[in-house]
Amino acid sequence: MKSNMITKMITMCMCMMVVGFAKQNVHEPITITLEQNTVVVAEKPNPDQEKIDYYNLESHNGSTIADWTDADYTSELSAEKAAAWGTNEYVPAGRDSEHTIEVCSDYYSSEGSWALWASTSGQGSPGEYITDDQFFSASYECVALTLTLAPGWYAVDSFDSYGDGGQDIYVDGGYLGSSSGSFSTVWFELADPAGCDANAITLVVGGGSWGSEVSWDLSDGSSGGTGSFALCLEDGDYTFNGYDSYGDGWNGNTANFSDADGNLLASFAVEGSSGSWTLTIGAPPPVAGCMDAGAENYNPDATLED
Repeated sequence: MKSNMITKMITMCMCMMVVGFAKQNVHEPITITLEQNTVVVAEKPNPDQEKIDYYNLESHNGSTIADWTDADYTSELSAEKAAAWGTNEYVPAGRDSEHTIEVCSDYYSSEGSWALWASTSGQGSPGEYITDDQFFSASYECVALTLTLAPGWYAVDSFDSYGDGGQDIYVDGGYLGSSSGSFSTVWFELADPAGCDANAITLVVGGGSWGSEVSWDLSDGSSGGTGSFALCLEDGDYTFNGYDSYGDGWNGNTANFSDADGNLLASFAVEGSSGSWTLTIGAPPPVAGCMDAGAENYNPDATLED
């Protein structure tokens, strides 16, 4: 009999604990300590929401981003972004660096989507969308895009039809943060890696005597004397100026420009005290050969005297 009474008392206590638990304010996290393990129940986003069997639903209460209209999306956006919604202004810039943007879904993949925004004036609007809206097809799926992007500020705009976020965002393999709510933005800045993202050009000045008299400058801001110089030049025309401090020319010294493949692009040598030439970068390599029409080895296609 005593054993039965103890059992009933324990059962009543357990019932009281369950009732007390059910009346807990749902706005406050609930902590239950079991020996050395601690379980924290997070705050419910909506205190009036009915309890849902999440594991037996495709998404939270049937919520899916596929049901969203353009109006649903633009209602979450600033006026600048709303006006740009539905457009994709991505134009690959061949000489910029490639970067990989990766966004991973939580369990409820059908609730989320994301798009990439490129800001034209630092962190924030104005700017333009440079991807279409990206969707997930499976729980915990990661969607990655590798794009050629100029240095500057970008943002991953994340959308969630249920309103609890949960997308993890990575750029070039580094974790940036996670989305929250129906709409959130994660900003990041891209920079070019070390090295030349234009035309890698080598300039060699020398090969003669009295090299101490030789100097030069280029309209990109470069300058120097004799030696080898690594230049990084965009396509276009540049002005190369050569100088001889004594005024008797470069005495066999030349300025030779070559590309990354070793092709000779141009060769200049000062006669007298100075000279000026146009250097064109990005055009097909010149054809070296004899340009003397009266010579036996004359090459009518030559554009650079060898």
